Amino acid sequence: MTKSNKRLQRGAALVAGALFLAACAGENLFSVTAAVGGTGPSVDITTPTANFSLAVGDSILIQATITATAGGSTVDYNGWYVDDGSAAYTGESDNLNSLPSVNVSNYLLPVTGQVAGDAYIVVTVTDNVGATGVDSVKVTIN
Repeated sequence: MTKSNKRLQRGAALVAGALFLAACAGENLFSVTAAVGGTGPSVDITTPTANFSLAVGDSILIQATITATAGGSTVDYNGWYVDDGSAAYTGESDNLNSLPSVNVSNYLLPVTGQVAGDAYIVVTVTDNVGATGVDSVKVTIN
């Protein structure tokens, strides 16, 4: 699979995740695995926990446990407002080679003009065969 195809597939997974957000409620709102020739990766967000509150303008620490037997994963971290799906935090990405299981962490910075409201923190993992795993948690920005 070419690098541009992998990017396109990862982008499609992020868009699909954003579409799921509008219909989700509760802690760890969804966990999707799309496997290509085997078991796809799994993601478990450990920090923040559901209904975590923080002030407008604060950055947020994201920690997750990732398992991907196919190895060589890309991890994307995002934060979107519940009400309209617009960005609440800047997105970040990491490349991982130390799998099958690893703990990851990253800080997300608030977008310019961030406002109070509920937001979903979403971590998406794509392994080196294109399979994805997603987990999310809802937080409150006060």
